[in-house]
Amino acid sequence: MRCAKCHAWATPDMTTCSACGEPLPRTATGDALVEKYQRQIRASRERLAATVLPDPELLKDLDAPRPGEVTIDATPLGVLNLLLLHAGFSPFRHLAVRDAPAGARLRITARPPAVLAKTIALVDAEEIEPPALEPDREVFFALEEAVAGQLDLAVVAADARGEEPPIAAVSASVVVQNPNEWINAPGCEAALAGVVTPNAAAVTEIVRGLPGDFTAYQTDDPRRFGEEIAAVYRGLRDLGLSYVGVPPSFEGTGQKVLYPDQVLAWKRGCCVDLAALTAAVLERLGFNPLLILTRTADGDRGHALSGVWSSEIRAKQPVVRDRDAVARAVAEGELMVWNPTTCCARAGDAELAAAIRNGTRLLDDFEYALDVAACRHHGYKPLSRRA
Repeated sequence: MRCAKCHAWATPDMTTCSACGEPLPRTATGDALVEKYQRQIRASRERLAATVLPDPELLKDLDAPRPGEVTIDATPLGVLNLLLLHAGFSPFRHLAVRDAPAGARLRITARPPAVLAKTIALVDAEEIEPPALEPDREVFFALEEAVAGQLDLAVVAADARGEEPPIAAVSASVVVQNPNEWINAPGCEAALAGVVTPNAAAVTEIVRGLPGDFTAYQTDDPRRFGEEIAAVYRGLRDLGLSYVGVPPSFEGTGQKVLYPDQVLAWKRGCCVDLAALTAAVLERLGFNPLLILTRTADGDRGHALSGVWSSEIRAKQPVVRDRDAVARAVAEGELMVWNPTTCCARAGDAELAAAIRNGTRLLDDFEYALDVAACRHHGYKPLSRRA
């Protein structure tokens, strides 16, 4: 409506003109609107008065899952490590899915896609055995350093259209490590066997160039055994390898190791690299080699030694921690141990005997031995660097 005096616009609920103050005529429609607005105001005040704010302590539980809500409880290892994944270690410490409907499945993916996607059928049990994931070696071998990544988990269930939209999802941050990263931690030691690659082309090339026959354990002749191991030592020494310190590692979980083909391509390596190369050559020739790790009492310095059983035996478990048993095997001639870095061109180390004296002395700092044959028996296979 308009004001009769100044013709300004006015709403039906107004009693005077807001422009000139002229009284406005009352109408039935205007009275009804006023009453309506007043009812709404009274109702709003009543609702506000009836509102009870929650106790602040109760706010802590606002994010807790509601009864019947599908939840995913995952504790990741924190890293995606190629050697661990290849060895069958799960990237999860704990995994559980609760209140999933019948027929639901758990889908696991990674970004970057360092592991292949995996889907697990969910059964009645809520706790799930942490699954092993297949690594994508091309993604790992493209990395020069570690990168940040994440594991994505989603519970999916088929709907009426046959699609599988996620009904619950979580993500966990992880570090995708360089493919040469070795985690030297309790329980993870056997993964190092993946670096021992007896069938790598570079290793078989070394074996091809070794003079004479190698019968390994086919003959029970200690003298011949010693001659063959000495021939391997001389063959490695003739490669003209040089020692180099451990590559920089910034992960705080272990160190970077070189695969045998990398050692041979670069003509240099540290103690672990040279021990892995030696073990690969010995395994290719039919021997049962060992990698022996030492660590001083202060835990700051360690070394890797080469070893080989003098007969066709293997330890019961991949990792041997009994220092006395190893020392006894060496004393009784069942185990030969030497320092692999002596195969580098250094004066006084031309013969295996010098390397054995050096390695036997370093056994005083023995930490554990990795029996390669036992590793293979328990499923720890070589890791191929070729696509």
